[in-house]
This record gives sequence, C-alpha cells and structure tokens, in this order.
Amino acid sequence: MNKETVLITGSSTGLGESLALVFARSGYDIILHGRNRSNLERVGKKLSDIGSDFSVVEGDLMSKETLTALERTAVERNASILINNAAAILDAYGIPFEEIDDEKIEKVFTTNLTALVKLTRRLYQIFLKNKSGTIINLNSLVGLEIKESNILYGASKWGLRGFTNALALEAKKKNVRVIGVYLSRVKTRQEFIYGMEPEDTAQKIYAFYKDGDGTELILDERPEEYKPTRYL
Repeated sequence: MNKETVLITGSSTGLGESLALVFARSGYDIILHGRNRSNLERVGKKLSDIGSDFSVVEGDLMSKETLTALERTAVERNASILINNAAAILDAYGIPFEEIDDEKIEKVFTTNLTALVKLTRRLYQIFLKNKSGTIINLNSLVGLEIKESNILYGASKWGLRGFTNALALEAKKKNVRVIGVYLSRVKTRQEFIYGMEPEDTAQKIYAFYKDGDGTELILDERPEEYKPTRYL
C-alpha cells in the first residue's frame, strides 16, 4: 500500500518542521518547503532517520516559480494533504498603520493570503481529480479577534478565515476536507519566552485531522484572563 504524501509550506523550521516530523512518524511521506537550504537539509536528515521518503522545494512563496515547483512536485508525489503553514508575522507588528510602507503591505498579504490561495487552488485541482484530499490552513487567534497595532497581520488572517470557511462549504460537496486551525503563540522563535511547544501543537493538529471530520480547531493556551468571553 502506497503511503500518503503531505505538502507542508514553511517546514524547514518551527511548527512546520514539527508537523513534518509528526506526520512522518505516523507513516506519511513529506514534501518539505522553505527558503533556507541548510535548514531543509537538516529536517530532511531527520525524516531520513525516521524512514520517511521526502522531496524538497526551496523558494519564496511570493515567487510564481516556487508555486509551480510545489505544484509539479505535488503531482509527481500524488500529494493528498496540503498544510498551509508559512506566514509573515513580524514584518509590520507593532508599527502604527500610517508608518507601514507598501513593501510590508505586499509581503504580509502575499505570503499570508495571496500566495496561499494560489497554491491551494493548484493542489485543490489535484484533489478533485483524485476525488479526495485535505487542506489544513494554519491561522492565528488574530483571525478570530481584533488586535491593536497588528492591523496588517490581523487583516490577512481574517481574510484567511473567510477563504477557509467559504472553501470548506464548497469542497465538502466534492469530498475534500478543509480545516482551519487557530493558534495562540507557538514558541517558534528564540525571542518567544512563552507559548505552546511546537511538538505538542503539531501532535494536537494531527490528532484533530485523524480523529474526526471537524473543520475548525482552536488551540488557545493563554491564561484565562487574556482569553475573550467569546470569539468573533
């Protein structure tokens, strides 16, 4: 029996790396993606040690060539799962809106939404041909709440939420599952002194994917005093 293949964007470090390792340990083959060759090689070595077969696509999601390479690799490997994990987080965080330049606007929206939608459309076409597939969009609690001084990131994540929910309705009729995952901070950077552990978070996402047919997962491990009474 052939193993399923999962494509994970931004899987050379952080949560994407943890997701790659969790899925590999569970018997999946992996398509790694990232911009740093040495990090991709490091994660690839871990996958080899596990016994997972993998492919590597290096490049920026803002590039059409990278999207084309990911689509081509997904076709070659007959990928059945897409995890949209890559995101631009800190490029405009804490900057007053009037001080944000066009370059930051372009980077945040292209990485967090435009490129994601373009890649998802490419993989969605593959899933429709195969009459099955799963799309997992990793979002943020910012996509459920309104945050001051985080306008660009929040807007991109609210856009992702709308895209995810609308696509889920359409895709369900075609035997394609779409999942939106909303996360509080994950400790993926050295400066993050608090937050959820990437490995634990990846395990919870995998368990949700495997254990049912739900379409929305909220992982909010903030102290209770920082949680809203309800999400928007």
